[in-house]
Amino acid sequence: MGEKGNTAEVEISNSEITTSATDGVVIAEGSKLHGFTGNKIHTNSAFPVSLSIADADMITDGNQYVNNGKEFIKVSASAPVSSDILLKKLNESFLINGTVVAQNKFTIAAGSRVYMDNIAKVIIDGENGAGSFNAVGTAANPINIAAIYNGNGIWNNIEFLSSNSENNKIEYCTISGGGAPDGSHADGMITVMNGADGSTNIVIRNSTIINSAAIGIYIQNHGSEYNSDIISGNTFSNNVKGNVHIE
Repeated sequence: MGEKGNTAEVEISNSEITTSATDGVVIAEGSKLHGFTGNKIHTNSAFPVSLSIADADMITDGNQYVNNGKEFIKVSASAPVSSDILLKKLNESFLINGTVVAQNKFTIAAGSRVYMDNIAKVIIDGENGAGSFNAVGTAANPINIAAIYNGNGIWNNIEFLSSNSENNKIEYCTISGGGAPDGSHADGMITVMNGADGSTNIVIRNSTIINSAAIGIYIQNHGSEYNSDIISGNTFSNNVKGNVHIE
């Protein structure tokens, strides 16, 4: 649906999409879905659906995904994303592929399951944009952000770069399997870094931070504001280089 900079507008409803040698449905960035429900997307060699993370909010429940090679909705970004990003709670999990640079609001809805592909990374860019990150679950509907495979160091990290937004909240989340080195100073599965004149405001509470190949949470203290119970208010386990490091 759309290709190489060309976009399309279409409704896909009450259809069977099957036996593709690649993905079932590929949606080019900027294309529009005017309806996407009642479909059975099955037995495709790769993903049932692949699209830009900027357009992920177009995907709704009401479809069946069965026996696809990779049972995720794959989302990615070819350039920094200046529009809002919303990952809804769906029956099918999202998979973030590659590096996503969010320069506006990035929201993950309560109850969502988000997986991270090999060496995937999310940058919340408040230095070159107005990036913020809000992943607020509840005790009844927590958010899960995990590696595509079991283990640690599968994906890189969620990095806050001079993101001074009160929207930055991670609550009732389980985050696991990251911390792969990416050649930068950032050494946490969740990392807070600031430019020379930048600052970051973040709250991380009631969350479980586990199986990082690096530090669980790394915070550059200069210019950063964070909740005083960032250590006592979260659960940590199996983080190779420690749970929280603030310097």
